[in-house]
Amino acid sequence: QGMKVDLDKVPAREDGMTAYELLLSESQERMLIVAEKGREQEIIDVYEKWDLHGVVIGEVVEGDKVTYWKDGEIKAEIPAEHLVLGGGAPQYIRETKKPAYLDEVQNFDTNSIDHPEDHNDTLKKLLGSPNIASKKWVHEQYDTTVRTNTVTPPGASDSGVIRIKGTKKGLVAKTDCNGRYVYLNPRKGGQIAVAESARNVVCSGAKPMAITNCLNFGNPYKPEVYWTFKEALG
Repeated sequence: QGMKVDLDKVPAREDGMTAYELLLSESQERMLIVAEKGREQEIIDVYEKWDLHGVVIGEVVEGDKVTYWKDGEIKAEIPAEHLVLGGGAPQYIRETKKPAYLDEVQNFDTNSIDHPEDHNDTLKKLLGSPNIASKKWVHEQYDTTVRTNTVTPPGASDSGVIRIKGTKKGLVAKTDCNGRYVYLNPRKGGQIAVAESARNVVCSGAKPMAITNCLNFGNPYKPEVYWTFKEALG
């Protein structure tokens, strides 16, 4: 099926924005929800509860085209299939090259590390590392009980647990990744990040249901960078 979108109804960050800016500007980017016909107001009510904009900007129509209107004119029209992966949306396969540093770091001999003379001093340095030490100095600086829905405060559980008011259900979320693992072995590092997040959710009494990411890699036009990106997702 297709869609008809009225860009004049889209909440804009400033006056006089063009159709091109509304569709492609990252700072103007918005989430689009296809609601069941007749239940649009239910979604709008949720948005208004959180002081957000919820606006009906179009409708699903017969045909296979997505049409964008503004000022009473069609500004763009494209087959819906061309906007989704698995359809006609472009997929880029770039040049890859295994980074030279990997052979060196993966052949590192741990026996070459000198043993410390003072293990107590080494332990103190480890405990003083931001990666190991208490994180209270961070999470005590902001309100972690907004709307009184926090079940387990920071540091009390392997994951964040939030209640859903009016139900006996809760929402559990966890963010994990060890950048050093990904640096040393992109594929294994990516797998470990997903597995660790899932384990922490399970250890908090929940069932992992969905996953998203915040991938931070370098320039994909560099073959070595794209190789690590591809491996981490593999």
